[in-house]
Amino acid sequence: MMEYAELADGEISASRLSFGTMRLDVDPEDAATWNEAERALHAAIEGGVNVVHSNSSWPTYPATCGLLAKHPRRGELHHIIKVESPDYDDAHFEPKVFREQVENALRSLSTERIAVVQHLQRGPHCPKEMAYSAAGDPRRIAALPEIAEQVQEVATELKAAGKIGEVATFPHTVGFARSAIEEDVYGSVVHFYSILEPEMVPLLDDLAARGKSLIGLRPLTQGMTTDSRFPRQSIEPGDKRLSDRYARWYERLAAVAPLLADQDGSLTSVALRWAVTHPAVATVAVSMNNVSQVEDALAAMDAGPLDRSLVTAVHAKVAELPPLGKETLFG
Repeated sequence: MMEYAELADGEISASRLSFGTMRLDVDPEDAATWNEAERALHAAIEGGVNVVHSNSSWPTYPATCGLLAKHPRRGELHHIIKVESPDYDDAHFEPKVFREQVENALRSLSTERIAVVQHLQRGPHCPKEMAYSAAGDPRRIAALPEIAEQVQEVATELKAAGKIGEVATFPHTVGFARSAIEEDVYGSVVHFYSILEPEMVPLLDDLAARGKSLIGLRPLTQGMTTDSRFPRQSIEPGDKRLSDRYARWYERLAAVAPLLADQDGSLTSVALRWAVTHPAVATVAVSMNNVSQVEDALAAMDAGPLDRSLVTAVHAKVAELPPLGKETLFG
């Protein structure tokens, strides 16, 4: 049975599993892919999933909006969207950008409220190669208090109007996250979170103590921690994960896998269960393109969390290994 966690100071009951749409596989020219995606969305909702994670800049966004517009239970769903301001080259936070992106999402997603606005402060004046690493922390953190105050002002307005539930920080780095969670405006942290990207683990107890939570992204790390793509030798020819940029990620997986070897179930199931083991994790967004993937993810939720000691053990093992830049997984 699906478990739920509280967001927005208890106003929102969010399923521990979210329907991720970044990898939604829908071809506008192929009705079969639309039908398959529609069946997957229906299966997820019937299974208790009530959270959808989307981004207007993704190529999958039009299909996501199209699927939701047709679903009879769309009014029951909670949405997580992303808002960027200031962006890399921007000098200041723009309230207008925040408002417009929320309003656009309300219309496009056929909903009356955005549950979580995932705020990404890339700037000010912070190029991409810095914003995704600790190199950009001093610049971004120095601007954080003023920007958080400005975000608070527009967020208060939108909450009062019933248009949003809460604002989350999308920090990019652990250093920025540590500073951002001290700001009252951010009720949660949205970040990559998996057995291959466990860097947020040391912050989880602090988040729980503050009454805040983590919303995890890519818990299967672009499908690497699934049975069809591990070990790497089993991957079908032509899969992008055979390219050189994934080699070090698979070395990391090979180092972590023995810690989880005694757990019951498939690697996919264990990876998802690991991701929801710490109680500070409110929900994890998983891209699911067919009913079989939905059923596997729901079964993992039914199996329940793993032992908490495995969360810290995985983090400790990864911390021993050479760091990997997030940019190596983009594209």
